[in-house]
Amino acid sequence: MLNGYGEGVAAALLASLATYALRNARRAGLDLADQAALADQAIYAQHRGEQHVSVLLIELDLATGEMTVVDAGSPRLLRLRAGEVTEQELDKQFPLGMFEGTDYRPQRFRLEREDRLFVVSDGVIDATTEQVRYGEVALDRFLRRTGPMEPLDAVRSLIGDLRAFVAGDLVDDAVVGLPGLALGPQP
Repeated sequence: MLNGYGEGVAAALLASLATYALRNARRAGLDLADQAALADQAIYAQHRGEQHVSVLLIELDLATGEMTVVDAGSPRLLRLRAGEVTEQELDKQFPLGMFEGTDYRPQRFRLEREDRLFVVSDGVIDATTEQVRYGEVALDRFLRRTGPMEPLDAVRSLIGDLRAFVAGDLVDDAVVGLPGLALGPQP
């Protein structure tokens, strides 16, 4: 999951550069930290720190449930487990391209069957009307209700709920994602 700095075509071009650099590093068989480092170098070489990309790289071993994560200035990672929403604490690292030669470190976590992950930006939590902020309580309550939904339906439903809350368009970027799939029961 990535988000290029800025708006419009410039942000889209920046996100494309990051996507292709990450894809090339993955195809070369590099681990997540090295993928982030290679993309960081490509973006820095092009923009010399004036542009950057926030990214959350996740790799999940479906056989063991081990999740490897590199957080480079990303949105928040939330986990729904047994009806409870908790934030997965991540080591905050610099966005890609911000500084030359950043050393990225992976983190590892274990997921359990039926866990569901959500990636959300501050634009979701900070969505406001004239009087009220959407906030973490509303987000947690909404995420708990998404358990039986298909992942894409859960994301669409949350974005719909936010748009209804603000009665139109969101002021800030609202990034919502469900990386991959939830670990399901054994067939």
